[in-house]
Amino acid sequence: MRGTDTVEIVLPVTRPDLLYCQQRVRSLTPATLRCIVDLRGELLRYGPRTTRTLIFVQSIQLGAEVYQYFWFGLGKQLLVDPGQRSTALVQLYHKDSEDEVKALVRDLLDKDADDSNPLRVVIATSALAYGVNMKGVSRVIFCGSPFTIADLAQMAGRAGRNLSTVCMALLLYQGHGGRYVDEAMRGFLDDPGCIRQKLRAYFDGGNSVTMYGETTSGRAQAAECCSSCTPSVLTDQNISNDDDSHGNFGSSFGSDSDDDLPVDDDPLPLTSETESEFIHEDFED
Repeated sequence: MRGTDTVEIVLPVTRPDLLYCQQRVRSLTPATLRCIVDLRGELLRYGPRTTRTLIFVQSIQLGAEVYQYFWFGLGKQLLVDPGQRSTALVQLYHKDSEDEVKALVRDLLDKDADDSNPLRVVIATSALAYGVNMKGVSRVIFCGSPFTIADLAQMAGRAGRNLSTVCMALLLYQGHGGRYVDEAMRGFLDDPGCIRQKLRAYFDGGNSVTMYGETTSGRAQAAECCSSCTPSVLTDQNISNDDDSHGNFGSSFGSDSDDDLPVDDDPLPLTSETESEFIHEDFED
């Protein structure tokens, strides 16, 4: 490029089709997080018809706990085709995962979430945040805050690739983020202001091209800006931990209680043919 021929391309920091939600929680134990409980219930009811969801965790240990929660709850329903590991509804991905598992997850995420592709939930560390093409992801859940604001924007942006569907990014965190976040991210968590404005302010001083309320080439638009601007969306989407009633969060399947959902007393055996990688002694910090 020469002189005045230089062209500057400015991409939006936030997406109008993403509903941004942020909530401080007392614990990241899976059984205490309403959205995780409801997602397990959705998998039990609808199996491969469940909305594809990414769950980003701060460490391998936490990922193991989340995976184990799904594994014990789903039992034999974890696999659409018994004995075929590639048909698991839920997969765990981190830097120490077997190469075979990494390749499988990346391959399935690169394909549409249709009847031929059973993968519906991926639990992952930041190892999956970059360099992987993903299709059909409608929800991103953060079990613990990402280390930086840039990580948050990148990971949240894994949802919202379908221009006709409103998607969700939900950030759950404890306290001020602890040792897993940098100073800028800690300030982000402590600031009660608009999530979109905080993201824009960090990257470009608030001068991002796309603002909430503007149309963008046929993209769907979330009905609300974020949970900071409209706190009721946490309850409306059935993701608030303050309400004891459980529904299928952010789902079109309704809000039936999952108190009567079965728990498999004879879960899949932990072998290399199913999913044993959540047993680790050395965990990623």
